[in-house]
Amino acid sequence: ACRSDTDVRGLLGEEGASVVDASLSRGGVPTVALSSRRVYALHAGLGVWQRVVDAGAFAHSSFSSSLPPPTGDGASGQEVAALETLVRGGARAPQLRRALLGTSAARQQEETARHLEGLLKAAETMESPEEYVSWLRAYALHLAQAGEADRLRELCASMLGPPAAPNDGGEADEHGGWSPWILGRHARHLVRTVILPAAAKAPEMQRVVFDIKDQADALADRHGAPPEREAGNTAGDRMVT
Repeated sequence: ACRSDTDVRGLLGEEGASVVDASLSRGGVPTVALSSRRVYALHAGLGVWQRVVDAGAFAHSSFSSSLPPPTGDGASGQEVAALETLVRGGARAPQLRRALLGTSAARQQEETARHLEGLLKAAETMESPEEYVSWLRAYALHLAQAGEADRLRELCASMLGPPAAPNDGGEADEHGGWSPWILGRHARHLVRTVILPAAAKAPEMQRVVFDIKDQADALADRHGAPPEREAGNTAGDRMVT
């Protein structure tokens, strides 16, 4: 959800809402936490307040009671996870666990997927690249373990881009608006080093993983290997061979 008024007073139209915290992210993005247990960040590109955390949403997500994400990498950069923990509050953890106990597996899987999609968007809005990679890895693993082959293929297709698109993206209008960069990291590189290694952990997804790897290899043969974000920012990334 977005609010087009960049004045923070435009956010206070929510019933009974008041500002409980305001700060800048590590990337310099203004964030505002409200008494409604929601957090908004000012999207630099769109100039709107975008909701990045909503404590009342995704109660049945398996990640709602296990933040920050269990990836072990870039923990110091987990800003969205920290905001979620702040507004949800430790006292809600038992309630969340009880909610999960009464939830069907199908509902939990779907809500977890939507939660992770929201966390990815939030990390992008917050300009938190390390956290984006963590959530992308968690999302790919979740889709693989849930048997969501079509969803996994769609995710990779959106990041690999059109076969004719060069690694620099070329003319956006010629390639459906595909952008090769996400928070300074190349989307094709993320497929190889983040998504595929995570998805490969699910044995039943091996064929899908190799199909996607073949697509990535074909792109590399045609356009060359995609560049990494920069030397020194690839720790923890592993390429599927």
